[in-house]
Amino acid sequence: MTTKIFRIIETERLHIRPLVLDDAKSYYEAELRSSDSMAPYWSWVNKNKSLRDIEDFLQYVEKVHQQDHPSAMYFGVFDKNNHQFLGCLWYAGINWFVPRFEIAYWQDINACGHGYMTEAVNALTHVTIKHYAAQRVEIKTFVTNPKSYKIAERLNFEQEARLENYFIDFLTQEILDGFLYVCCDWKRLPELKLSWR
Repeated sequence: MTTKIFRIIETERLHIRPLVLDDAKSYYEAELRSSDSMAPYWSWVNKNKSLRDIEDFLQYVEKVHQQDHPSAMYFGVFDKNNHQFLGCLWYAGINWFVPRFEIAYWQDINACGHGYMTEAVNALTHVTIKHYAAQRVEIKTFVTNPKSYKIAERLNFEQEARLENYFIDFLTQEILDGFLYVCCDWKRLPELKLSWR
């Protein structure tokens, strides 16, 4: 079983690859214009964030990716034709002993409605199971975030649990339930043409 990060996943529409420092400007602009839609769900969303903050984050990411057993991995999703940055997905939790992975994601608000993130999560789940021999891939979502949990449902992840009092809305401070979705077999996923290296 390999624990090294892959270089790229390619689907018919997308390139998915590890984030690097050179992605800072496009990442920053996408996060900034999407901040209103993401603010309830992520503690790190901040309209006052600077480009330098993103550069510092991506420098940290590059160091993490060099580890033999990374504690997290962060990937950019790009349009295969014009190389436009569409969003980010990452392993929010990795247990290399099982191995088990939790996938999280956010999308540029300008790229919504085209199925890009569904395709990206499908691709990453395929590769997580096949490349890293994952026995379990998880997605956790707010019950109040249908755009997020419908991705898991479209990909035939099984809703394993409702997580009582699991999340906090970072705008209202309300404690909310979550959903836990699980995939343990890539054959459950919708068919997808992809390659990776």
